[in-house]
Amino acid sequence: MAGGVPFRLGAGVFSRWDAIFYHSIAVDGYPRSLPLDASGAITGNNWAFFPAFPATAGLLMRATGLAFDRAAILLNVIAGAIATLCLGTLARRFLPDRQALGVVTLFAFFPTSFVLQVPYAEAMYLAFAAGCLVALAGARDRLAAVLLLGAALSRGVVLPLAAAAWWRVWSGWRSADTRRRRDLGVLAAVATISPMLWVAVAGLVTGQPDAYAATQRAWRYAFDPALTLTRWHQVIGDLGRDGYLTAIVLTLIAAAVLTMVSFRLKMPAYVRVYTLLSTVLLFALAQPGAVAFTSVPRFAFGVATFPLLLTLVLRRTWAVLAVTVVFVWLQYLWVLYVWSGWRGVAP
Repeated sequence: MAGGVPFRLGAGVFSRWDAIFYHSIAVDGYPRSLPLDASGAITGNNWAFFPAFPATAGLLMRATGLAFDRAAILLNVIAGAIATLCLGTLARRFLPDRQALGVVTLFAFFPTSFVLQVPYAEAMYLAFAAGCLVALAGARDRLAAVLLLGAALSRGVVLPLAAAAWWRVWSGWRSADTRRRRDLGVLAAVATISPMLWVAVAGLVTGQPDAYAATQRAWRYAFDPALTLTRWHQVIGDLGRDGYLTAIVLTLIAAAVLTMVSFRLKMPAYVRVYTLLSTVLLFALAQPGAVAFTSVPRFAFGVATFPLLLTLVLRRTWAVLAVTVVFVWLQYLWVLYVWSGWRGVAP
């Protein structure tokens, strides 16, 4: 107990925030039309959430008889392990084993990596994304296309991964034989449709072409530059007075610095493309006033290559271990103050 507010990590700890919507999708699916409130405005609804994770969790529920939270956690533990192995495999392609181990360590202890243990879609997305990057590195183009499609149905951040796939197509086309060009053509087709696939599905099912965008607006995403600037002005005015808001801004600054430094590091071009566009997308999602603004630290964990870049910057084992210790402390604080609901914000 602190300040009269309990540390709420007991029963129901895994069944809150977005997990409620994923549970609803796993059991009931998606509405045929967008729900409206009493005034006729569209309300926040299941169409904001992508289907791969809740659909798989639902299948596991029916196959095992497990409750949603247990099935989803089991699924995410497996997906998180796959993501970790894939990220380590990717790192070993251009780093020595010692540094590859550092990449895996920083990923596992990232300040918001607790999300791998809860009914959220990050674990599945990261498994698909890291696997896709490994497939791109090994020129396994059809496999990369399948994994890219899985990522596109997991979370709405697939554009950077699609761009990395297009880089592979562009760089490999000239030297490819006929069979390889067919595979590259499949990859190019998936990379083209994947960023808008769920938007199209939502529009077709509901009969409202802008169903996904309208749902996002219900979550207070405002695609209005003037309004966004006004909100950012308010955020900057509160820096230093609000600890978690300050942490969000510091997360964005760290992501920007790390991405800029990456241009001076020796790494494959597709990794740089994915990282750069992921950072741009992270800033686009960081809209003050939107419900998910407090989720920026979690969104940063969804950029699969950040632990890799950080390891390249730190270089030495002792530095990686020191940062890992800091990450463990930050993860404790994040779970205590944010995931527990102590601050009353969604993680």
